[in-house]
Amino acid sequence: MKSSTALLINKCNSLASSKFLLCKRYINDLLRLVAFDKEIFAIAQDCIKSYNYAEEFDSSVVIINNRETLQLPKNRKRIVALVLNILRDFDKDSSTICPFLERFYASSSPNASFELFVNDLIIPFREAIISLLEDDVEEFAEEPVDETANVVETVPEGALHSIDNIVRNIHTRLANIADIDPQLRADYDAIADGFYYTMTTRDVRLIRPMFLGFKYSLSDYKPISRDVKDAEAALKLFLII
Repeated sequence: MKSSTALLINKCNSLASSKFLLCKRYINDLLRLVAFDKEIFAIAQDCIKSYNYAEEFDSSVVIINNRETLQLPKNRKRIVALVLNILRDFDKDSSTICPFLERFYASSSPNASFELFVNDLIIPFREAIISLLEDDVEEFAEEPVDETANVVETVPEGALHSIDNIVRNIHTRLANIADIDPQLRADYDAIADGFYYTMTTRDVRLIRPMFLGFKYSLSDYKPISRDVKDAEAALKLFLII
């Protein structure tokens, strides 16, 4: 078994065995692994780059016994792409988790709904991506794919929202540190704001070099180093870098 596979099994199982109130943490942990593990990221990128999330999600909604539910596609790469996008939506706005569960997995309690969600989506996702990691089977052969299209050409709304939240977190952390030099705090704030402003231009050619300046200027300062890593994970997940 590959080391990446073992890590993925661990993160998926941690999410699957968690409770509703704690699931946001485990979703974030799983998405960070996807973004930072080279093998897993390569598989995820290959699944997502030729994929229309909105269209696939709509086609997965079916009515059973007068209630909406999600029916996963049979193709393993589409399973991975669909579930990753759903988890990414949850990660960028945790307030969407409860309405999603109420819509598709209503049950006697939030934990019971979450268990249904795990059984229907997380377990199949785990098996699909593990099988792809183990054999690297190409399943999008029926669709022409531009193999040079490793990154997006503009910034998706979700990426902008994620970076906005991360920059706000940086400002809050810096404001709450009493012993930081005021000029250093001001410099860090300015760098973070400059990075977010560059994101709002949606010009990937400007964002990539600006992110490097943001990363190497702020990552050595421990109180905000996790936020810098989160920003890198978000840009990778949205195929910006």
